[in-house]
Amino acid sequence: VIAAQERVVMPTYGHAGDGNLHVNLLWDRDDERPRVHRAIERLIEATLDLRGTLSGEHGIGVLKAPYLAWEQGPELIALQRRVKLAFDPKGLLNPGKIFSDTTSHRGC
Repeated sequence: VIAAQERVVMPTYGHAGDGNLHVNLLWDRDDERPRVHRAIERLIEATLDLRGTLSGEHGIGVLKAPYLAWEQGPELIALQRRVKLAFDPKGLLNPGKIFSDTTSHRGC
């Protein structure tokens, strides 16, 4: 439904055994960017409304990182930051990939 409403090609594949779905958004023109962005936000919102998770087996990733706070509370995110700090005290591993100063908030 989201793909049709936003006019974005969204092939989906996954793992039936554990319920992980992978959604790709296919586009190649700059004028499609607003529709793709809306489709991403709507897809994430629908996933969370259905009590799904953003992470699957591959983690959050760069695309979904700004939406981490939509799913996880500040206490859990703070814990994750502390774990990262314990294993990467100098911040050398993937700096800025997951934890940055900017976050997106659901409903904004």
